[in-house]
Amino acid sequence: MSPHEATWHLAFRPARAVDLAELVRIDAASPGGGWTRASFAQELELAWSRVEVALAPGEPEKVAGFLVYWLVQGEVQLLNIASDPLRRRQGLGRTLMQHLVAQARAAAAGEIVLEVRASNSPALALYGALGFVPTGRRVGYYAEGDEDAVLMALALR
Repeated sequence: MSPHEATWHLAFRPARAVDLAELVRIDAASPGGGWTRASFAQELELAWSRVEVALAPGEPEKVAGFLVYWLVQGEVQLLNIASDPLRRRQGLGRTLMQHLVAQARAAAAGEIVLEVRASNSPALALYGALGFVPTGRRVGYYAEGDEDAVLMALALR
């Protein structure tokens, strides 16, 4: 198995206020990152929002990555996903997405939807490998760089 196909054995837990600085640090080092401390804090307060951190094996307080998603009326919408820059290209993103799919199935969601920068080839390849299919495009969606968003979905039923 290549490092890109590795499965991490991560512990997941809901994010807490104490995690905000790490979430901002990881997001800022990600392509297109730009969520603020206030952005993450707001998500922690929303009843339909889930902010989960993935903890590195053997490092129970070290955030290796995170997911931010909404669970609304049988649909999961992925808002943000990122892994620690020192752990990239090791299959962590795949493990985060597999966890998201498992959470969506456990919630009896019918599908997962997301949007991704058209230039983010690694993410597009990962989502495609996991069965997500393009469903549309939002022209000029990302203001910086006037970049399109590719809409993707994974049917769970």
